[in-house]
Amino acid sequence: MRPARTPLCRQRLVRRRPGGVPGARRRRRAVRALRSVHRGVRWSALRRVPAVYSRPVTWLRGDSTFLAPWLCAIAACGSGGGAVDAGGAGGDAGAAGDAGQACPSPCADTEVCRYGVCVPRPQPCASTDDCSGDAYCDTAAGECLPWGVGPGGFFDDGCTREVVAGVFFPDVQCEWLGPPAGDPYPEHVNVLSAPVVADFGTSGDPELPRPSIVFVSYNFTDGGADACKGSNPAHTGVIRVIDGRTCQPIATIAEPVPIAASSPLVVDLDADGTPEIVAVTVGGGLAAWKFDAGGTFSTLWQTTEQVAADLCVWTGPSAHDLDDDGLPEILFYGAVFGPDGTFLSSVGDLSSGLTTGYIPVAADVDADGQPELVAGSAIYGWDLATHTWVQEVALGDDAQTAVADFGTFGPDPSADDRATLDGIAEVVAIARGTATVYAVDGRILFGPLALPGTGFGGAPTIADFDGDGRAEFAAANGTAYSVFDLDCTDPPDPSTCPTMSTDGVLWSQPSQDKSSNRTGSSVFDFEGDGIAEVVYADECFTRVYDGRNGDVVYSRYRTSCTWYENPVIADTDADFGAEIVVGSNTNCRVTCPAVDPIFDGIRCFDESDCPGATTCRRDAPTDATGRCRCSVSADCGGDGFACLDPIAGPSPNGKVCRAGHPGPATAFGLRVIGDRLGRWVDTRRIWNQHAYAVTNVLDDGRVPRTSAWMRNWTVPSLNNFRQNAPGAGAGVGIMPDLTVKQATLACTAPGAGDLDIEVCNRGTEPVADGVAVAVYLPGGDLACTAATGSVLRPGNCTTVTCAATGLPTATPVSVRIAVDDDGTGAEEHTECREHNNGLLLDDVVCP
Repeated sequence: MRPARTPLCRQRLVRRRPGGVPGARRRRRAVRALRSVHRGVRWSALRRVPAVYSRPVTWLRGDSTFLAPWLCAIAACGSGGGAVDAGGAGGDAGAAGDAGQACPSPCADTEVCRYGVCVPRPQPCASTDDCSGDAYCDTAAGECLPWGVGPGGFFDDGCTREVVAGVFFPDVQCEWLGPPAGDPYPEHVNVLSAPVVADFGTSGDPELPRPSIVFVSYNFTDGGADACKGSNPAHTGVIRVIDGRTCQPIATIAEPVPIAASSPLVVDLDADGTPEIVAVTVGGGLAAWKFDAGGTFSTLWQTTEQVAADLCVWTGPSAHDLDDDGLPEILFYGAVFGPDGTFLSSVGDLSSGLTTGYIPVAADVDADGQPELVAGSAIYGWDLATHTWVQEVALGDDAQTAVADFGTFGPDPSADDRATLDGIAEVVAIARGTATVYAVDGRILFGPLALPGTGFGGAPTIADFDGDGRAEFAAANGTAYSVFDLDCTDPPDPSTCPTMSTDGVLWSQPSQDKSSNRTGSSVFDFEGDGIAEVVYADECFTRVYDGRNGDVVYSRYRTSCTWYENPVIADTDADFGAEIVVGSNTNCRVTCPAVDPIFDGIRCFDESDCPGATTCRRDAPTDATGRCRCSVSADCGGDGFACLDPIAGPSPNGKVCRAGHPGPATAFGLRVIGDRLGRWVDTRRIWNQHAYAVTNVLDDGRVPRTSAWMRNWTVPSLNNFRQNAPGAGAGVGIMPDLTVKQATLACTAPGAGDLDIEVCNRGTEPVADGVAVAVYLPGGDLACTAATGSVLRPGNCTTVTCAATGLPTATPVSVRIAVDDDGTGAEEHTECREHNNGLLLDDVVCP
């Protein structure tokens, strides 16, 4: 029986610490006895253990239960005797502990026997929150025991937080604003197209994923032929590969010259487990680059067929295995290339009326076991014998498309059933300012419906936006972002159309995309509550919308002349939390409003959700969330946020933090945005192409064989397009709990020594490598810092070595060890318990 849990309902106060490591998410918490680096810290509150010098680890095994390793620094098993006292006084030497398990050897005078293990004399407790260090509360006995001893197991499955919908205040994880000094392309800083994310194995360790971000940078400010054709050799695209955790450069690729306005593709062309980069090149066609063992990219091939040589290219390539050999074919417009760059065939550019290119979408939409190319004008089947596309069904105009299952729609309209999925996809097409949904036999199921607002319309996104278990779709144009719902008809049902609209539009919000009116968007369920949030970036702001009703829950300035770009969502730093990646450029000198007109301030549940000196206040006591109230803009934490009246005007509750815009030509490069409190759920570490669908690519960049490919819409919790999926570490409300289990010291010189420190995760959320550990001398002086080198999953521990200096040479002292502390007091992880991150190591001396 597991001990009773005390779930944590809300997170503690979190503040961002200025002056921390560049690009890292840093926080300053209130001063606590266990975490303070100042003089006067209550060292007595820490769990104390004696310093141990090169003593062995003792592994114990009970009669039927494997017990956690416990260094003799904590339980000096077998190191001494003492009177037998089964009641817990004076040593319990060899006495039977709880659960009838006797300790294999006598316990020391300062120890007792519990569950067959000698442990330090326990402190009393009513819950785990009463226990310090790496311990939990055995509530049946009312005492704190080390994790791994007794019924507590190795981690606390009650280490969770309450999920509060609509509370968003992300922070900058890192940003790329240009290359370092000495780069041969210093002016290439504008990002016009959508980035992609994949892991090239740059860490050199398969157990340590290191996703990279790939994008094309540009050195001019036009919105025309130079950007989309490369017609001026002085204005070129350059591919950048940067680290997804730090945004530091990994590689720059300038030859063959890529088209600046086209999105790249990452895919494993040779099935070796490492993806390659594929991009559109100046003069037509494609090129591919391979990551070498030396850490550089070299040209793998360049096509000889100059597809789209005379076109203004905003589109990018897509990948799909068409012939069931486990290797991808590359789709570009209506052309198909083999994995070695060999031209196979083309059905044309499929872009009549699109002018800037069709984004290829391939899927087995009719469940016949063979992939189809889904264009707005037709559905084409792949002929294995001739390696050509053969038209199967005529649709309408050339368009940008997406596919998912919207219900059962056969040849008989009277049998249509929106509530039942039949495993057959429908086709969403956006073109010429209209939205249409087709059945795979060409029958129109929805529309053509004019997009709210004005403009042509961009690539569609499909997701369950309102949480009703059914697919809806979304698209942007020049003046609005809109979500469409086949259930929003007269009369509407609030269970399937929560806005009670009757015109097919679930909701629509104004936006500004005067330049292209063809941008795309992405979707993710950041909170894990089954309701998708929308991420869309127009010319002026990156916004996150509540999928149910379009409320803007977050906004941050950016600028773009706009092409086909969309923000992408992936776990870019392998920290088991989603991030948003969005580019900016100074092209066209876009004019933006000084303040986002539709974002009404940072939302909050309580003070811990608010930045700086702001406070959380609700407009009405019954409101589920409030807004962070400020006095001056500095209260809002910077990053363009301004302290202003709410949209409705002055409020008795005070001003709010709204998203400001610094003006034209002020935003460029690329930004990675993550949640300040680590609340966003995990997602995949890949987003490999503009036409992204989860089942089209494996985590390592390989494409599934045709025969093994899963139709996205038949996989539980998917049925989407341009939406990423929860990752392996995903869970609603899960949190880590970092502890220091034990430490040993090996002196290396007078006043110096190596501290081997065992760090554990007793929470429910995995923690990436790089967790900081600091060691402090009496008075708060720093002795050393170190960082973990492996992933800490729930219940796991790892040992780090910290090279300490400034240690005493004569009189022993106590040193304080703190995990999730970089040596400045800055912390990165929000935990369910913050008071147990320390260990006090006594008798430290290196003569």
